[in-house]
Amino acid sequence: IVRAADLASCDSNYNPEDEENADDYDDINSSSTEEDEATNDVDITEHTKAVVFKGISKPKHNFVHDLTSLQMGHRMVPSFSQRQCGSVDLVRRLKLAYKLSGHEGCVNSLHFNKSGSRIASGSDDLSIIVWEWEKNRKMLQFDSGHKANVFQSKFMPGDLLITSCSMDGQVRLAELSVTGELRSSKKLGQHNGPAYKLSLLPD
Repeated sequence: IVRAADLASCDSNYNPEDEENADDYDDINSSSTEEDEATNDVDITEHTKAVVFKGISKPKHNFVHDLTSLQMGHRMVPSFSQRQCGSVDLVRRLKLAYKLSGHEGCVNSLHFNKSGSRIASGSDDLSIIVWEWEKNRKMLQFDSGHKANVFQSKFMPGDLLITSCSMDGQVRLAELSVTGELRSSKKLGQHNGPAYKLSLLPD
């Protein structure tokens, strides 16, 4: 309930300068907010530069020493692979060894055989190529039998069987001859949607 006396007292306390002061306060706050945003932008830029141009830290582990320990059967914690994974020293040694050209579409998968001498590559061109990469040559190229992009192609133990999966949902098995020719290709299963990955489980 508002009484008439309260309204009268409010009117008597009214001061036009208060509105001007409030406007000035809003202007000051808005300008300070804009300055804060500009400052934040500068901070982000400086932070980005600091991350991008950060100096390379010294390696924590010595590759030669770790390799010697591995060959001698010494137990390492963390393991050899964990110590050397992402090693700046090793990455600097990487260089292009071979450029294997043969597919007519995007290459979606690469898989080395157990010995590391061959690569099976699957592509959007629906073919699978077996490479002898050390000799820089294509050993075999065959039609996968898939109707859409080949997402994965993997060697089975023995290198004469290659499994593959695809956008068409099929999981297929290709059998190669000892001479390196395609003997047969068959469908093992069918998903309701695309099959993106394959995982080989040991017996």
